[in-house]
Amino acid sequence: MYSAKANHGHHFPGEEYIKVEFRTQPNDQQQFCNDINNCITQLIQDDLPVSFFANNHGIRHIQIGSSARMCGGTHVSSTRELVGCQVTKAKFSLKNGKIEATIFYSC
Repeated sequence: MYSAKANHGHHFPGEEYIKVEFRTQPNDQQQFCNDINNCITQLIQDDLPVSFFANNHGIRHIQIGSSARMCGGTHVSSTRELVGCQVTKAKFSLKNGKIEATIFYSC
């Protein structure tokens, strides 16, 4: 659907956003938000397990289903607990020659 790489997140209640790098900017931002919300809904319905582990350097990794990422935050035990989460808005900008989206969401 979209070729992207998440590179930063901020998940404090009321201030939630994720910064994502894209190869190209979507033509229709509303359709983009709808597409992402459809993906979120599917991941929630998939009820993927969430677990964490620390590597041998003490860096914490969060695993959701089969995908693991570094993260020091708190997390749910399953994606099913995120019912109601949705993207509310996306802002696109050019940063260091790359397209970056700040995606705002609420749960």
